[in-house]
Amino acid sequence: MPALTVLLPIHNSFEAVCRCLHSLHNDTNPLDAAITKLVLINDASTDTRISPRLKEFRNQTPRVELIEQNTNLGYLASVNRQLERVTGAVVLLNSDTVVTRDWATRLQAGAKRYPRLGALTPLSNNATFSTIRDPNDRRRALTREDLPRIEALLEKRTGCDYPLAPTGMGFCLLITALARSIAPKFNATFAPGYEEENDLCQTLRAHGLQCRIASDVYVHHEGGESFGPDKAGLQKRHYELIQQQHPAYAALVQDWFERLDQPYDLLPGANNSKPLRLLLEAEVLSQSLTGVVRYLDTLIELLHPSINRGDLKVSAVVSDTGTQKRYQSSTPQVEWLTGSDLDSQGQRWDIYHLCHANIPFEVVQRRRRHASRLVVSLHDLIAFENPSYFANGESFLSYRQQLRELTGLADHVLAISENTLRDGLEQLQLTHQRCSVFANPLCHLQISPEPEQKNWPPAERFCLIVGTDFRHKHLLGSVELFRDALLPLDPQLKLVLVGPEVAHGGCLTELKTLLNRDKTLERAVHIEGAVSDARLTSLYKSAELVLYLSLQEGFGYIPYEAAMHHCPTVVANTSVYTELPNWVAVDPYSCPRTNSVLAQLLNDPACRKINVQVWQQQLAYDQQRDHAQELLSVYCQVLNTPRHPYAKWLVKPQLESTAPHVSASRLRRLAILLPASVKQGLRRSQRWLQQQKI
Repeated sequence: MPALTVLLPIHNSFEAVCRCLHSLHNDTNPLDAAITKLVLINDASTDTRISPRLKEFRNQTPRVELIEQNTNLGYLASVNRQLERVTGAVVLLNSDTVVTRDWATRLQAGAKRYPRLGALTPLSNNATFSTIRDPNDRRRALTREDLPRIEALLEKRTGCDYPLAPTGMGFCLLITALARSIAPKFNATFAPGYEEENDLCQTLRAHGLQCRIASDVYVHHEGGESFGPDKAGLQKRHYELIQQQHPAYAALVQDWFERLDQPYDLLPGANNSKPLRLLLEAEVLSQSLTGVVRYLDTLIELLHPSINRGDLKVSAVVSDTGTQKRYQSSTPQVEWLTGSDLDSQGQRWDIYHLCHANIPFEVVQRRRRHASRLVVSLHDLIAFENPSYFANGESFLSYRQQLRELTGLADHVLAISENTLRDGLEQLQLTHQRCSVFANPLCHLQISPEPEQKNWPPAERFCLIVGTDFRHKHLLGSVELFRDALLPLDPQLKLVLVGPEVAHGGCLTELKTLLNRDKTLERAVHIEGAVSDARLTSLYKSAELVLYLSLQEGFGYIPYEAAMHHCPTVVANTSVYTELPNWVAVDPYSCPRTNSVLAQLLNDPACRKINVQVWQQQLAYDQQRDHAQELLSVYCQVLNTPRHPYAKWLVKPQLESTAPHVSASRLRRLAILLPASVKQGLRRSQRWLQQQKI
């Protein structure tokens, strides 16, 4: 096992020293096996109780060496003297600390995982960069009484990722053997102490080594005991000195604190933060019923048991007070907020879950500051690929850039299907490490009792199309297929179209033109537009067949909703349903195979029943999943992963090749994320744009 020497300089502070020694070795927790030698350095303590206590500890504890100095050399000189004579990795430990079980073993094991590691610092209650607060009440500082609870928590975090830090902290600092080959000892200019570890770590950084925080190790630190009343003066003088020798150090620290959501990131997901606090972006609930609205409604519904058990506290932000009041009465388990409530209350959440991407980036960035992590649901990339859904090219490019920015800012992206994940990995700068699939839950879709055989009068038989008039929904092609394949079989058959009309990229006007030219088809087609849930349920129960021939879908609820009410559905084989049998997923145009499938579904009860069973089997499989636990597991995993820093590609926006310039609004949006040096460049560009009246 590689050597690990612990140096413990001591000068007075008898009570603190006794606590430190007891934590290092006692009857129930012997000296950590990873420590090859513990060197006690008595720096001429004037408290006469110190020396006898150190000798007693040396005699009772293995692998302990006691150095008695007759002259007070000060912290830095005492440490440097020992650094000159020991080899291998070294841990510098202050005498006003209390260590936890297996602390050195964890530090040593963690250090092995990072080949370029120079310095490693554990978590603490009082350590600037590695400071954490009470996981259960983040307004409260940790005390020594919290140590058993923190130890139990750290047991579950063994081997977790160690986040990068701008420097190490001297209260407990592991310096690797590689680092010691570059900087064998501290700069004597910083005697007697303070800032010497920052000077050392900046030297190591200049040589390409890293400083990290051991987020599965905790060492309690009283602070200030080692230097007594002159602490403030030493800090001020030596901070000025560090600025002189390392002019960029302050900028490094500022950038780190801007990107790290202190103190929420160093011990993320502690105790799973019971209850875990979740903020849902729910402005979409004020819109008409869409797949995204159903997704969000279902998400809230499936989280009810976790809320009732006290495992989860859910807040949702909506766009207006009308929506707020409506949902407050129907779903009181959730705290419903408007945007102004969110800004004024100043609450904190563990997770901000953006359930849809149709919200301005500036709003997301502002609300993001209220939470430790950002999770984004990715439903599809249909609008991302289709400029016809926007009023102009600028709106299209703005949406594409916004989706890139949102997914780039996210700590985790939840794709609602494997199909969506594939598209996201290909077209957005995502990685498998921070993406996963959380399929749209179907647990709210309960299969109703099978109805009696339908014996409608011929004039009342109808097929059903559900969805907006976006072109990818293939509304025109579906109507033409109905005309060519189904209407000849039953001239009395009707076609009912249900769904809202979209602002851009719709085909309803063209459909009406088609119906005006074909009076027979016009008499058969009835356009109802947006309908209520109750009306839609009634239509499902009465329809002969649902045509859902959308060419591109992220998921698609419609076939499952139809199957609830024992209505068969035929889908296009070009979307997420490609793996279904060819008598369920068909070519979305008139051809012999498709026409044959439609004829059988319209007139053969056995074929209808088999079709419905395919969808109901999918529903039955979904009922076996514990959706709430899956989602909570994702949240906890995200909380236990270091926060995703802003993506480098945001520094230089990857605009489309057709874009002649960067708009001023986009520059302002990006500037929120960027370091000061980049912001200055953007401001110069913005001034130039204004001068050019762009």
